[in-house]
Parts: sequence; C-alpha cells; structure tokens
Amino acid sequence: VLALLGGVPVRPFEGGEDAGELVTPTALALLKTLGCEFGPWPAFRVAGTALVFGTRVFPGTANGAVFAVGNA
Repeated sequence: VLALLGGVPVRPFEGGEDAGELVTPTALALLKTLGCEFGPWPAFRVAGTALVFGTRVFPGTANGAVFAVGNA
C-alpha cells in the first residue's frame, strides 16, 4: 500500500491502535489505474455518483467513500 500511495494526499485517522487497514491494496490500485484524482473536487458537471460503504465499524466514523464522474 505504501508504494501505491505516491501522490495521494493522506491524513491522520484517530481510530485507535486496532483501526486496522483503512484502504486495501486492491482498491487503491484500482482507483489509480482508473485515473482517479485525489484531493479537493474540481469544478465539473456530475454525471453519476456512487456511495460505497465498507464492513468494518469505526466508532464515531463513517466507513464509506463518495465517488463522482462527470465533465469539466
């Protein structure tokens, strides 16, 4: 995962010592292969969205991600 994180903005997670894996190598490789951009959203017209949740429970934190596709 660390090798795949090049160029990806990261931030601390206060989930405790037993938080475990927050991103899988497969998910990160897929996102980078698809050309996903990480960071603030650019100005664009949204054509589609997806809200995806994981199965791990992190107290006080949603375990999900929002994806959007569109045109500038």
